[in-house]
Amino acid sequence: SSGINAEYGDPKHFKNAKKEIDGLYKTLTDEATAVTKKIIALSPTLADRVAEFNRREGERKALLASISSLAEKVLGDKVSKTTCNEQENNLLSKLYTAQTAIEDSLAAL
Repeated sequence: SSGINAEYGDPKHFKNAKKEIDGLYKTLTDEATAVTKKIIALSPTLADRVAEFNRREGERKALLASISSLAEKVLGDKVSKTTCNEQENNLLSKLYTAQTAIEDSLAAL
């Protein structure tokens, strides 16, 4: 069974979890923005690296939105389990790659 379907089989549970995750993500993004502004203020030469980090973080956010959208489709029975599994595996692979790129960007700072 799909990870998305197994974890969020209850639409109310999914909606509550999504709301909580969205709130935590916003807090994290706000904190990351504040840190990147301080980094640029302290060392303007790092501006390109910070911009790269921000670009990669935007890619990760888009992938997370795609995973959320897929979960909503599963809950609404708008996609088959096979399609869901294929899309979920593809998105998770891309998310892993994006996460690795972000970690590399942070290490470069």
